[in-house]
This record gives sequence, structure tokens and C-alpha cells, in this order.
Amino acid sequence: MGCPFAIEHRIPIIRQRVESFLKQYKSAGIDVDFIFADWEIDGPIEWNGAWASSKRCRRCREHMPGIDDFRKFQAKLRAIRSDLQREAFGDNVTLFSRETLVGNYAVKPTQRLPLLVRLL
Repeated sequence: MGCPFAIEHRIPIIRQRVESFLKQYKSAGIDVDFIFADWEIDGPIEWNGAWASSKRCRRCREHMPGIDDFRKFQAKLRAIRSDLQREAFGDNVTLFSRETLVGNYAVKPTQRLPLLVRLL
């Protein structure tokens, strides 16, 4: 998927794609109570050789101290992916409807972060 530190240019594109659906629902008078995504297309994911690729990437090595520790690598990628999802998806959805529940597949729920979060 490329370098996780070089995806900022993707955020407006992804945001526009999501927004185009939201606009169509709104113009059709359809309220979206819940929206759910399986987010494996755009954005960094730590599996399928990504760790090995990132260890070879100059930019990744500069931005990730401890890149040889998979858990540190995984935490950093998940933080980047979470920021991307919030900006392009969650915040975008709640601009159209503040009451919409936003969900994401493969989110491990905790007391601090329940599976479904009302983004306010």
C-alpha cells in the first residue's frame, strides 16, 4: 500500500468518495442512522508484508523509532489508519448527520472505546 507516511494526499480523495454517497442519501431524504465500513482498501495496514516493506523504507525508519518491534510498528500504523478513518469517514459522516452511529470492522472494543462510538 505504499509508505504510511505518504498518504495525506489520499485523504481528500477518500473524503470526496464518502461524501458523494452521503449527499445522495441526503438529497433522497434518507436518514442514515448507522454506517459501517470494512476499512482495508485505503490506508496503512500492518499485515501482508507491510512490516518488511516499512523496515526497508527510509521514511518509515525515520518516523518510527523501534520499527524492529512489531508491536510498536503495529501501534503506529493503527494510529495513522485511525486518523485517516476519522478525517475521511467519521468526521465526514457526522457533518451530514450528527446522530449517525459510525462503525468499523475489526475494531477491538474496550471500555474506553466501545465498538460503536457516537462521534460528537
